[in-house]
Amino acid sequence: MIVDILICTLNNGLYNIGSVLLPYNKSIRYKISHQISDSKIYPMPKELRRHDVEVCQLYGVGLSLNRNNSLSMATGDICIVADDDVRYCIDDIEKVIKIFTEKENIDVFVGKIRTYEEEPQYKNYGARIKHISWLDIGSISSIEIAFRKKSVINKRIHFDKNFGLGGTLYPKGEEAIFLSDCLKENLKIVYFPIYLVQHHYMSSGKSFKYDQGEAEYWGALSYRIFGVLASFVMLVIMIKHYRLYYRSISIRQYIHNFKKGIKKMKSSYNE
Repeated sequence: MIVDILICTLNNGLYNIGSVLLPYNKSIRYKISHQISDSKIYPMPKELRRHDVEVCQLYGVGLSLNRNNSLSMATGDICIVADDDVRYCIDDIEKVIKIFTEKENIDVFVGKIRTYEEEPQYKNYGARIKHISWLDIGSISSIEIAFRKKSVINKRIHFDKNFGLGGTLYPKGEEAIFLSDCLKENLKIVYFPIYLVQHHYMSSGKSFKYDQGEAEYWGALSYRIFGVLASFVMLVIMIKHYRLYYRSISIRQYIHNFKKGIKKMKSSYNE
């Protein structure tokens, strides 16, 4: 079974990727999507000149476009979603390969992020194997995900260009949408309490302010995932997130901006 590690990077990030690569292993390949947002020339670093590494450059912005490009490069059996600032351990990848080999009914694997020495745990992970449901998809990071390529390709699932860093509308949420589309296509997503990747505790996703823009984002995300049911979902999210936003915005402002996000998402479909 061959694993493709799908690495997305932007501009000078190309020169970070040498640290992501493991020593050669016949079961692992690296598909690097190098997105360029300026007019600079980026010479290929010598550490990427390996026969197990493929680099494709594209111009523009948008993490989801970059992820889709890396997915289009995939030729292996299993894909691991990666960035240019992560690290891998061969033992972890071999465990993932074993799971996909032994459990043929699993389409998407969700694992854990290992932090560095003296850093806290990345998040409060469960200790048991768990089937991922609609209630779980909002808390999963992209680098925690691996999937069976044929399952995703056959269902024509991809990352939504409206979401993710540099996206058309919102700078995050692409993972939740990807997983929601997998669930809609009845793909089996399972969390395993094993490490997949290593990353520092601090990340862009850990620092945010729950303001009116955040409420708008949740409205757009809810409409993208649940469609006409988004207005009903609003009540659940509004109650669940109350302790996060009540000091910044009123319930009235929350409802107004949540509906604003729904409207903006609807408009994007008509463009």
